[in-house]
Amino acid sequence: MGYTHYWYRPEKLDKETFAKTIEDCKKVCDSISVAIVKEWNIFENPIFNSKQIRFNGTGDDGHETFYIPISLKKPDYQKEFEENENLVFAFCKTAYKPYDLNVTACLIIFKHYLKDNFLVLSDGESKDWDKARELCQKILGYGQDFKLDKD
Repeated sequence: MGYTHYWYRPEKLDKETFAKTIEDCKKVCDSISVAIVKEWNIFENPIFNSKQIRFNGTGDDGHETFYIPISLKKPDYQKEFEENENLVFAFCKTAYKPYDLNVTACLIIFKHYLKDNFLVLSDGESKDWDKARELCQKILGYGQDFKLDKD
């Protein structure tokens, strides 16, 4: 087990909303002094485009890749077990490595734009999200009021 963030999201995200979300995620990630790459062992630029957001920490500072595509099909096994039948489950285990700040900030941004259609849960407590809240508020003008959907 490790320190992990979880979210439920619609299978397909609106293109305009997704574009705004990605723009804000890139803006915040660019302001963070943590190096991020496409994959922990693939030292290409992180991806922020109209189809996906994808990044990880570098080398030993990486863990699981943070990945949110514009569309994501719900796997058959999830249909049987999930109470949120209209939403797809996803997660990213960061092990609380430095890029966790990038991940939590991006999740705050997705929650801001998608509201109740994007549920955010975490192994962490609300206080673990304080730096990401403050960063989003400073850079984007929102985020301070973010709350996990289940504490």
